[in-house]
Amino acid sequence: MTIAFVGVSGVGKSTFLQTAMVATPFMHLEASKLIKEELALVEQRVQTSEELRTGAVLENQRLLVRAFHRCTAGYEGLVVLDGHTVVDAGLGLQMIPASVFAEMNMQSILFLQDDPEEICARRHGDTARVRPKRSPQEIEHYQQEAMLAAARIALELEIPLQVVTHGSAKVAFKVLRACDQNMICTFREGEASNAKSEGTLFQTAWGIRTSFCRPAQSAAFATIFSL
Repeated sequence: MTIAFVGVSGVGKSTFLQTAMVATPFMHLEASKLIKEELALVEQRVQTSEELRTGAVLENQRLLVRAFHRCTAGYEGLVVLDGHTVVDAGLGLQMIPASVFAEMNMQSILFLQDDPEEICARRHGDTARVRPKRSPQEIEHYQQEAMLAAARIALELEIPLQVVTHGSAKVAFKVLRACDQNMICTFREGEASNAKSEGTLFQTAWGIRTSFCRPAQSAAFATIFSL
């Protein structure tokens, strides 16, 4: 099974995955590292994180797909790709096409959500990386756009989508592994969440929470839930 684990830069995906790995073993692949490694193989040079962020995003995705297949060839276990649905290129947000996720045969998407204030603090404290300076309001907008992009990708590919928080790290992957990819995956401290009609939007405490479904087309649903 292949899962795309996405969220805005600075949301804490690496921390989440370290916690989740205690409960569920999986192969962890970072999109940025895969792109750098593939570029090094092709052009014999190392690209910095800043060059990666501001460079040719779509060309980088082609490198990502090649590197992903190279690393997962012959592997039959759970694979988690740590990546993005939207790239903050400094001058604007660049959406990642659904075709990129389709080429890597993603079967589920997890979107990690956090309070914009927490994301800002985490980004400010991470001196190892260069990121555009963003206010909490800009981060909130960035996160909403990234979440909606994840929903569009899930709808197009007809795969499950869940929004998770740091508090649900230990159970998130166990739930996804147990769910058939053609069914709605729900888990919220024992509470089931009901899918709304396609396109319904409503507010969470710090962003958009959405549920999408397309029952007329197939048994597959793409849904978003806050765990």
